[in-house]
Amino acid sequence: MVLGFKILYLFNLFSMYFTKLGYFIIFICQCYFSFSQSANSVGSGNSIDFDSNDDRVNLGPVLNNLTLPLTIMAWVKPNPQTTINPVFSSSSAGSDWHGIWLHVASNRVQAAFADGDGGFGTASRRVKVCNYTNLHNDWFHVSAVIVNANDIKLYVNGIELPGSYNGSATQLVNNPTGEADIAYHERGPSSPIVHFNGGIDEVRLWDVALSESQVRDQMCRQVLASEPGLIAAWDFNEGNASNTINDVKGLLNGTRIGGALTELSSAPVGNSSTYLYGTQSALPLNMQQAQIDAVSIQADPGTDGIHLYRVDFPPVNQTGMSLPNGLNHYYGVYSINPNQKFTVDYNLTTPFYSPNIYELAYRNHNASPTWVTFPGFFGPSVNRSNRGRHEEYVISGSCSAPGILPPLFSSCNQVQINLPATVSSILWNDGDTSRSRTFYQNGTYILTGVNQNGCGFSDTVFVEILEPNFNPMPDVKVCDSVIIDLGSDLLSINWDNGSSNPQRVIYNAGTYHYEAVPCYRLHRFRYFYSPTNIFG
Repeated sequence: MVLGFKILYLFNLFSMYFTKLGYFIIFICQCYFSFSQSANSVGSGNSIDFDSNDDRVNLGPVLNNLTLPLTIMAWVKPNPQTTINPVFSSSSAGSDWHGIWLHVASNRVQAAFADGDGGFGTASRRVKVCNYTNLHNDWFHVSAVIVNANDIKLYVNGIELPGSYNGSATQLVNNPTGEADIAYHERGPSSPIVHFNGGIDEVRLWDVALSESQVRDQMCRQVLASEPGLIAAWDFNEGNASNTINDVKGLLNGTRIGGALTELSSAPVGNSSTYLYGTQSALPLNMQQAQIDAVSIQADPGTDGIHLYRVDFPPVNQTGMSLPNGLNHYYGVYSINPNQKFTVDYNLTTPFYSPNIYELAYRNHNASPTWVTFPGFFGPSVNRSNRGRHEEYVISGSCSAPGILPPLFSSCNQVQINLPATVSSILWNDGDTSRSRTFYQNGTYILTGVNQNGCGFSDTVFVEILEPNFNPMPDVKVCDSVIIDLGSDLLSINWDNGSSNPQRVIYNAGTYHYEAVPCYRLHRFRYFYSPTNIFG
């Protein structure tokens, strides 16, 4: 009987410096996906989208001991509207103004404190209003530093705004039962209740008057619970399944009300950041990770300010890129002026750098669905100009899918492999350098070479001769006939009477002979490269 061959594929990544062996079996199944956003604390993590109808985060009557000075800040992405969008209020009450608040609209930012004396009239509050054009449809960092009746500073994206005051309150008074809220405020009989319309992230409350540089320090980095002067901070990184919105200090947790939805945040926030403003913003801005990489940002002339931040965790969404082992961070750039451009210069440093392995990938922000790689492979550095308002960058393994050997074989008495013309530096482990090979016997054969992208690879082939284990013709006694069925797992059949039919009816006693070639079709073994195999 002619013997058949079975061939399996197991693949491993190879470079001239490092070799790893990995095995992958892919199963295809029908899956059902939930679109509910899960908890996420990487970079800007999650944010909450408020619908302007009944959504809010209620903190309860927990901030009725506030005293000036105070600082309140948040990242906001309002939908267009000229009516008030309440970001935060500390002491809402139905009868009069109390506490502090921060509001935005498409054309202004305003912050205030109140003394509760005089209902909802101007006599019971002190408000600073600053005009701002087109404060909507994008993320803006807003801050209010409230010191006293004549010292309220408002910042958008770290830049202090000129403004005007109204109202005559001179002191901050809290209502003993007034409740604090995010995205909600009770503000008088003409518009008794208002809700925020859009996204909010990273709300932080301080019992100190932060300076301009301190406001900028906070803009593009996560807050630490231990920072001096921090009363509470809410980063909204919980998933949709949680109705509790946690204070990072663990003291003033809030409650989600009205079905406000959690979503991936696209605010520019990392674990650490650096920045330049004004005339200095055209100078190089640098960050580095020792013995791994260094990034330099050069803003075009005229930029109001620019931030460079680093996220010290792998990105949650890695679609379109492959994060190398040993590189568990990525960078982001945020330009204050949306019309200004910048140049990014990314450098890998020794000993991390290895040639022909990496490319630079980018995305618009944390909520972007995919990363995109800049075309072409590069050496230890890459320089890209004319970049936009907000982008994030990460090194991606360029040798992501050699795809040299076919993923499926069906063969009976021999196995032939023909390598494509794009493969060079061919070397089998038995010394053969042939582009085409035919295998007739058991063995393990390792192929190394360089693919069309200049990336080293290695594929391992196991060839096994299959011993027939099918005996369809047992000795039997019958009265008048017997049916022999050889089944469907044979490639060719040749009975001693010339028939090639797998079934034969035997009427007479005797010896009967057949020859057949067994053939075996294998499951698909598909190779997916993971750059975690690059470095051991």
